Amino acid sequence: QNKIYSVSCPHKGELRTFIKKKGKISMKFPFKLRGPEAAKALTFPFTDGYILKDYSGYVRLGYVNSDLRMHQEIIRCIQNTFGDVSYSQRRVRGAYETYFAGVLGKIYVKSLGFIPQSKLKTNTHLHEILLKSKDPTEIGASLSQIMDDEGNFSQMTFYVGFSGGEVPREEIDEVLNNFHSHHIQQEYMPNILKDVKAMLEKLHINSRVRSPVRYVDCTRGVTKLMWYLVIQGSAALLKINSTCKFENNDLRKKFARYVKHRKNIIKVLKDVEKKKGFLTTDSVKNALNISKRAAVNIIRVMKRDKMLDLLEKGRYCYLREAKKRQHQQDTFRLIKPNIEKAIF
Repeated sequence: QNKIYSVSCPHKGELRTFIKKKGKISMKFPFKLRGPEAAKALTFPFTDGYILKDYSGYVRLGYVNSDLRMHQEIIRCIQNTFGDVSYSQRRVRGAYETYFAGVLGKIYVKSLGFIPQSKLKTNTHLHEILLKSKDPTEIGASLSQIMDDEGNFSQMTFYVGFSGGEVPREEIDEVLNNFHSHHIQQEYMPNILKDVKAMLEKLHINSRVRSPVRYVDCTRGVTKLMWYLVIQGSAALLKINSTCKFENNDLRKKFARYVKHRKNIIKVLKDVEKKKGFLTTDSVKNALNISKRAAVNIIRVMKRDKMLDLLEKGRYCYLREAKKRQHQQDTFRLIKPNIEKAIF
């Protein structure tokens, strides 16, 4: 049963409500750490979750996020993997915090090898079970949790970001100027982001490292770098959409709009090809009512994704009536099997 208490926090005033689930703890033994639920249960401590130990030795496993839907998903995955574990929730600084019974924290530390410290201090890798997994559903579930908590989708580009540790001021400029260097990435880039890149490669999704962003940690007054992986291209984005099941409502809406927009473009281009027998930059521009530059970009992206086949190369010809030379544009036709595969 859930009971709601009105409790005030005497020192910070952060606590507004406290929800506690009471009942007998019924753990599953042995644990089966396979499947998408187990993958999420092993992933969330590396994103918006935490594992910390206090001065008395008590280990707390928790999760902080402003979306209650994501809390319910974490609770479901924990209980599916480890059994009926009691948990508590509270409202803190505009977000919600869910923390589980102390016995689960001990299992994570003593049995699964998690380190009960800040992620920035340890710069740890993802759990070895996740790194060794070859099951696409487990990899997709782990990436879903990471992207729900640390990802952002904007202007046809997906970003996944993690903060690195403290960087000495005299080394900042060298890192920012040479962030593409393998040596710089190995030394300064967070290990979790390296693991995310490796998991994306297992699903044949290409990603690249974006220039890190410098910021100052106000609590300690030190300079740190925020590192990002960038995923672009319709094939990669649609692969993410089909592989990952997002709980983040904002991400789900953005991807739904992207897929709808993509389908609409293909539908219009099919109609143009059916009417004229071919596609050109101008026909794409007029059909979609966009600028020529945008039409050229659409043609370029579709050629890259092998969705267009070149019929005839553009050339200059002399128009007798106008008494001038005019450039005829390249003509293309749609490769329908690749289009259906890319969209659906």
